Amino acid sequence: EHVNERWMQDLHNATQDLKKCLPFEEQKQVQESSNKLQEQWKKVETLAPLHLIKMDFRLDEANLRKYLKDMEKELNSQIQAFNKMKI
Repeated sequence: EHVNERWMQDLHNATQDLKKCLPFEEQKQVQESSNKLQEQWKKVETLAPLHLIKMDFRLDEANLRKYLKDMEKELNSQIQAFNKMKI
């Protein structure tokens, strides 16, 4: 149970952090995606035993890390481009 709560809290925190970096008009889409993920997760929890969910998550964790690193690189690139335009 605590693992699930932590995952949801991590998703919430990541969503809030990402929204801070985005223009206002893009924030709604990020929030909607986060809400959709949370709803889907609640459905999954009712259908699958937790130990199977953990196994599946661990398999995809490496892909998720790579995806997040790619997103971070892109975000840093966008921030640098934005800062160059401000000068």
